[in-house]
Amino acid sequence: MSAGESASGRTATALTVGLALAILLLLAPPRSKSAPASTAPPRVFATLNIPALSEASGLAPSWLRPGVYWTHNDSPNKPPENFLYAFDKTGKLKARVRVTGAVNHDWEDISSGPGAGGNPALYVGDIGDGANRTRNPYTIYRLPEPDAERAPAAVRPDKTWTFTLPGGIRDFETLMVHPQSGRLYVVTKEKGRVRRRGDQDYEATNEVYEIKPGKATRVGQFTTRSVVTLGCLTTGGDFRRDGRAFVIRTYADAYEFTLRPGETMAAALERPPKKHPLPLEPQGEAICYRLDGKAWLTCSERVFGWNSVYKIPLGR
Repeated sequence: MSAGESASGRTATALTVGLALAILLLLAPPRSKSAPASTAPPRVFATLNIPALSEASGLAPSWLRPGVYWTHNDSPNKPPENFLYAFDKTGKLKARVRVTGAVNHDWEDISSGPGAGGNPALYVGDIGDGANRTRNPYTIYRLPEPDAERAPAAVRPDKTWTFTLPGGIRDFETLMVHPQSGRLYVVTKEKGRVRRRGDQDYEATNEVYEIKPGKATRVGQFTTRSVVTLGCLTTGGDFRRDGRAFVIRTYADAYEFTLRPGETMAAALERPPKKHPLPLEPQGEAICYRLDGKAWLTCSERVFGWNSVYKIPLGR
């Protein structure tokens, strides 16, 4: 979601997304019954009961507490919202931790990854710029993962990446951190790059950048396709805990890539991903792997009372 967007504007956007995805379900061709399913039907993992969490825009599994997940609100509220929220399958709040020494211009995604000394860390991407076109530089914060069972009131980042993008300003909603190397990647979300493919559907070219202090380096691109334009827009992503796969979602689908040992992201992006339809959500902007890699979790910003977190078992 865009920084600075009003509550009424967010509701209108979510309504547009929801209607477009409902149309997608009506128009989408049926799956072949002979093709083996790579995912099982989605199930509700949790029904969130966290009133302060109105714009969940990222998901990350806890490395310290298996079964616990971290999330955050999207565009800043008034006053600015610099909190992380932890929950489990009960949907109840496990921890609420303020991130000090950080600014929420437009937090869009969160990722688990290795921190100082290899200890568990959380990475928060202040990388969104959906409407204003004023970002550059962008910022990613790394902070030691709090223990959700006895979390402190506040935590401070121990490392910050500030980077600019060559060739102008873009919007990002996807942050991924490789669980072994700690390399950082972001993925563009560009409404202006959605184009029509004949009379059937739409497609968009999405660029992937590796982030290093002070700069972003383009490492590859991939194509998303959908029968509605919004179904082409990327909104979140994650690496599997073993580092051998990563997933990038749109409002409608998930695209999973394999990453072979010693292989570069550029090489992985050259192979076509596996595409999986996601459950219908009013504004789905988050996805992560379960720690064992056998399921994804997804969630949406809370619109019209929506508060479900889905689990999507993977056929491994």
